[in-house]
Amino acid sequence: MSELMTEVPLRLAQPHNEMQFYVVGKVVPYVRMTQRGKWVDRQAIRYMVWKEYFGRKLKEIIQASGFEMIPKGEPIWSTMVYELPGPRTPRFDLDNAIKGILDASQGIVFENDMDVERIVATRVWGAHDFGVTLNVRY
Repeated sequence: MSELMTEVPLRLAQPHNEMQFYVVGKVVPYVRMTQRGKWVDRQAIRYMVWKEYFGRKLKEIIQASGFEMIPKGEPIWSTMVYELPGPRTPRFDLDNAIKGILDASQGIVFENDMDVERIVATRVWGAHDFGVTLNVRY
């Protein structure tokens, strides 16, 4: 078995540009859906509406700041911080929230989420309000 395994050092290119976004509001995590469910399932509809809202907010920030969409093929590192007020009670799976943010960012912040090589996500309790800070380095 050892002859099949080779050791390759992991090297990620250091990012040289950075964009930061802060969007106020609750995160609606990704919902698995069928083609039909997209139009009739309440959770799917809620997710699609939220995704559109979040994408619109990202577009506003990009236009106001002069950022441009990250070119295809650029390795992307992403940091996400989800702020939640009140006591520590899980409201969503963090991995589904990550997918939702990436889906909403695709075609606005970057062309394709396949270029994301590194993701760090944190859920913070006791914040003043609901919100998401998204940091993208490339």
